[in-house]
Amino acid sequence: MNLDSAETVHSDLEIQQDKHTGRKTTHKRIGRYTLTRELGRGAFATVYKALDSHGSKFAIKQIAKARLTPKQYKALKEEVRVMHAMENENSIKMYGVMQSQKNYYLVTEYCSGGDLDRLRGKQLKECTVQMIIHQLSKALKILVDHNIMHRDLKLNNLLLSSKGAGAVVKLADFGLARQLRGAEYAKTFCGTPLYMAPEVLAGEEYDLKADLWSIGVLLYLFLTGHFPFQAATPHKLLVELNHAIVKFPHDVQISDCCLQLMKRLLQVDPEKRIDWKEYFEHPFVKSAPEAYQKAFAELPKGPAATPQIDPPAVKPAEEAKLPLPELCCFPKDPRSNSRPETTCV
Repeated sequence: MNLDSAETVHSDLEIQQDKHTGRKTTHKRIGRYTLTRELGRGAFATVYKALDSHGSKFAIKQIAKARLTPKQYKALKEEVRVMHAMENENSIKMYGVMQSQKNYYLVTEYCSGGDLDRLRGKQLKECTVQMIIHQLSKALKILVDHNIMHRDLKLNNLLLSSKGAGAVVKLADFGLARQLRGAEYAKTFCGTPLYMAPEVLAGEEYDLKADLWSIGVLLYLFLTGHFPFQAATPHKLLVELNHAIVKFPHDVQISDCCLQLMKRLLQVDPEKRIDWKEYFEHPFVKSAPEAYQKAFAELPKGPAATPQIDPPAVKPAEEAKLPLPELCCFPKDPRSNSRPETTCV
């Protein structure tokens, strides 16, 4: 399954009439799929909800060929390759790749539960957070086993398979994923700044440990409802990280087990950050949610202490020398409903 051998399909318009109201609507049809409504839109792609001829639901990502640079085409091929390799119940399943004269189409499973961005600003119970992290980590284990970085772990890229109880957490959007060869490092500034590891923000080389910082941010977000560090620009965020203190609201009640993991994830120095092997073996990550919930009542917990994070290994350069643009995707108000945008330069 790859772009070079993508099935060629024709696109046309389909007129449907409501049986009850008689109202006619026009939908785009791609091969055997009918696009029913837009789910999301980015700079180079639009995601639609779609139905096949049997009424089964799918999500289709439409990418305009004309907007793809050679580098972006290469990244799209990598996204398809990674998704094809992600045979895991906690990652979005890909069903096929198609192309028309103007677009590429990635056909994936549809998650009716939506993404977890709607939880931003809310404080979740620790057992609920542990269940989310446990399921997410099953998908991350596949990536790590293949030496692949996701590079855009955030609330918007965590989906729920369905609404209500029993929903499964699904990792989505592998558009920035990259496989490292051997001891290779990456240096591309990409991802969503408020979730980015300090070494990525500083324009330094980084490896798979950058994703561990993003997990720490997610963990803090789930428990407190806001980001551990906030600033108006990447440079100011790096200055903020120099203080290296994660503060918790007084009303946040978490166990020592959870607090210890968060402290090890939010280490500014990647050498002092927990490694992937230790992460997957950590009780907060490894424990089955049912077992963790049962044991949670006996875990020592209380108002979260303020853990001191070790001094940063990267020092923010002068703003004029930073290889980063001024970004407006940092919410000025932590309660803002604006959605952090993904950036890749």
